[in-house]
Amino acid sequence: MLRFSLPDLRFEEERISNEPITAVGTTGSDVLAGRSDGKVFRVGPGDLRLTPVANFSDEIAWIGSYEETGMPVYVAVTRTGRSESVWVRDSEGRSWRTPHSVEVVHLGREQRLWLAGSGLWLRDERAAIHHFSLVPVAADPTVSDLIADPVDPLGVLLAVGERGVVRIRGALEH
Repeated sequence: MLRFSLPDLRFEEERISNEPITAVGTTGSDVLAGRSDGKVFRVGPGDLRLTPVANFSDEIAWIGSYEETGMPVYVAVTRTGRSESVWVRDSEGRSWRTPHSVEVVHLGREQRLWLAGSGLWLRDERAAIHHFSLVPVAADPTVSDLIADPVDPLGVLLAVGERGVVRIRGALEH
């Protein structure tokens, strides 16, 4: 990791990890770094010092967190070896394997984790998994990007191949 000063972008510091950093994310004002060995660290903003905060069993492909009962819960999308096997795991020990490849991840409001790629899944605030079929929407339902819906606080907007932008409303029946 490298740190530069503003506004002149002068190099200030370098921090080398003994394992490759494979993902970075944010949690509030903190920066998180996930490594190939499954360890997750909070990155010190002033000195790039790595403070351990969570440990998962596989390489981190994406990392984020949210608060649950006043404590941080770290959520990771992990890859097992060189395979396409992708898991969603949290620091509370809950896990779920995705049936297809995941290219885009978004941790939205209300602790909703959206995963997209060759399908679309939502892990809701109760840790229940929902699959959305995009086949009626597009011949090639591959999602290339995903952002929070600026109108619906629980929804997302998807970039879906030639179809363009698709809105998924966030309300779910439980």
